[in-house]
Amino acid sequence: MAPSTPKRKHAGSQGSPSREQPTLFAFLSSPSADDACQLESDAAYARTLASDTAQIEADAAFAQSLQAAWRNDAAPVAEPASTPMPSKVFSPRKRAKIDTAVLDKQLASMDFGMDPSQFDPAIDTTHWPCTHDGIAVPYALLAHGFSIAAKERGRTRILHVMTNMLRIVRHYEPSSLLAAVYLMSNHIAPSFHGIELGLGGAAIQRITLQVSGKKQAYLRKLWAQTGDAGDVAFEAFRDVVQLVEHAPLTLTKVYSTLHAISKASGPRSGATKQSLAARLLSAARGEERRFIVRTLCANLRIHAMRTTVLSALVRAHVLDDGTSQAQLAQASDAPIQSIAAMLQQADALGKRAYARRPDMGSIVDMLRDGIAGLQCAEIVPGTPVTPMLGSITRSFDAVLETMGNAAFVSEYKYDGQRIQLHVGNGVHVFSRHLETITDKYPDLCALAPFLSQHATSFIVDAEAVAVAPDSSLLPFQTLAARARKQVALQDIQVRVCLYVFDLLYLHGRSLLELTLRERRALLRAHFPQHIPTTAQHAGFQYAASCEHTSEMSVRTFFQSACEQRCEGIMIKRLDRPAEANGRMTQLSTYEPDKRSEAWFKVKKDYLQGIGDSLDLVPIGAWQGMGRKAAFWSPILLALYDPDTGMFQAVCKCISGFSDAFYKVLNEQYETAYLPAALDQYETNGLMADVWWPPTQVWEIRGADITISPTYPAAAGIVSERGLSLRFPRFIRERSDKRVEDATTPQQFAAMYLAQANIK
Repeated sequence: MAPSTPKRKHAGSQGSPSREQPTLFAFLSSPSADDACQLESDAAYARTLASDTAQIEADAAFAQSLQAAWRNDAAPVAEPASTPMPSKVFSPRKRAKIDTAVLDKQLASMDFGMDPSQFDPAIDTTHWPCTHDGIAVPYALLAHGFSIAAKERGRTRILHVMTNMLRIVRHYEPSSLLAAVYLMSNHIAPSFHGIELGLGGAAIQRITLQVSGKKQAYLRKLWAQTGDAGDVAFEAFRDVVQLVEHAPLTLTKVYSTLHAISKASGPRSGATKQSLAARLLSAARGEERRFIVRTLCANLRIHAMRTTVLSALVRAHVLDDGTSQAQLAQASDAPIQSIAAMLQQADALGKRAYARRPDMGSIVDMLRDGIAGLQCAEIVPGTPVTPMLGSITRSFDAVLETMGNAAFVSEYKYDGQRIQLHVGNGVHVFSRHLETITDKYPDLCALAPFLSQHATSFIVDAEAVAVAPDSSLLPFQTLAARARKQVALQDIQVRVCLYVFDLLYLHGRSLLELTLRERRALLRAHFPQHIPTTAQHAGFQYAASCEHTSEMSVRTFFQSACEQRCEGIMIKRLDRPAEANGRMTQLSTYEPDKRSEAWFKVKKDYLQGIGDSLDLVPIGAWQGMGRKAAFWSPILLALYDPDTGMFQAVCKCISGFSDAFYKVLNEQYETAYLPAALDQYETNGLMADVWWPPTQVWEIRGADITISPTYPAAAGIVSERGLSLRFPRFIRERSDKRVEDATTPQQFAAMYLAQANIK
């Protein structure tokens, strides 16, 4: 049967991308086979709504019932100690009625985008909510700041907005600071806690329909115009008059309600989640509705990345804390000449601390002791460490020239999944992007008793690789075929071996400051190798390595890695180098969250054009012609800029795709078209026939990188113009990577410069 012809542009198309995590692109989607697991709870919710509606005789009675439900809502269930929650739950105190119009007018008059050094966080709070312990920060404060940030593109001004908001929160209600930080970063807990709201696009549609009273056809029209669930909610409520005025929402109320939504479980969990979200939306006003719905969809669209929020948190603390300023001055090698220099120094400490403890709750706790608390941040078992990365290289000659006469080791670069195994405070397995995948690898967890005979607590950095019964290596696709969640040990069919290449923590001590040679010696001294005998038993092996540094030895080892189905090799400096110009270069210590020149990756296709493949995100396409008229071709690919959250168009790709892949692509995106390009897309005016949500990462190779007048990728780094990839070719989909892991403009520019140096 011939594949269906792709439709050019469906302004009203609904559907959700093929991803486990619901996003705003699922908004207004129709139920499908993928939604079958929610049908029962949805049906229960529909019956509940019908029953409630039958008892409502007028809009006034309906509004009053919602208000009563809100007032009588039970206190949120306390989270376990491991999950950050507000340090106290606020209860209302009698106070004169709050004039919300005055509150909104006051917030609208505030310039959150001004330089924080000139901003005064002490403001009039007469019309703010109040608690037994003092002022409660209204959620309207964040909503106003979000609306400003959403219109900005420059990171500096967005950082100013975030910093000034956090200074106000810290000034009036410091106990809600963590709630504000998480709401700004569009999370309610660290990613490795695995806490999800569990509300899909269809559920959010029903909530908006219920609370606004609008018809579904009207919401579909709004979706076709805006393509954003938050904008739909904002417009749907524009002419809605509330018969009963709600008390202003507070930060802690929103944050605790989101936690209550995430904790709902059981047969009626769907109805419970939707009921809580409906109460939240019914109590919201104006811009609050837009950003509450976007929060439920997990996409605030304010261009504030995790690094921006982290920097804002640290800066807010330093600007208003004299102790921290004194600590920075004392720790500095030279007098701090300006506020800007002081803030940059604080940023560096914040990034260092977060790389070791990627948990905003831990960062907030550290700051209680001033900025010096960040200097004491160390890794601990049970909290993932942001991994160190290798630099991109084009040739052996470039690597050997960089290493010079220094000792180094070559290791196989396995085609598997990079993981961290933590033992101590339990047994935990984390992915390279800091997510908990413990229940995916019960066979790795089963290694803990064997390994604990030799070490009571440890953290290893390793690659989980699928292996055959004869221990030969299998491709990544075999490993990807394993189930991802709640895997039972007895059900495992694909056996795994853990190839360990680094030891980060041992017996209660961080090893990050040791050289690689020292860490390797400790690894081999404390952990014997283990060969698996069944699929239910994982192996534990040292990564294959070679310490010979001659060019012939390295090339021979590289060829061996390719023959063993590896991606290539890693070349790593072993020892601490001598100082150069007063500073250490190419450190052999473990540097979390850094792409170091002490590590280089040499992949087996390094001689083919550019030095490394690119990880790009498909964001749009044009209808094919001729033989490809039934498919989407070419496809527009983009880089990801972590500083701005923008996707920068880099090239069109037409090569490397099979007809079978094109058919799958048609099916995947058949109901996931966007009505227009997202404001997160920088395309330099390119207009695709269809736009897709950013949900996939593809590995792409090309002949070389050139300066381009057409594409905006990495513009301003090498040239005022952007860069583009010539003769791009699709290699494979990287299901192990998120879009946030895609190639960045800085990496792309570095590849261009390395290519130019060789030429």
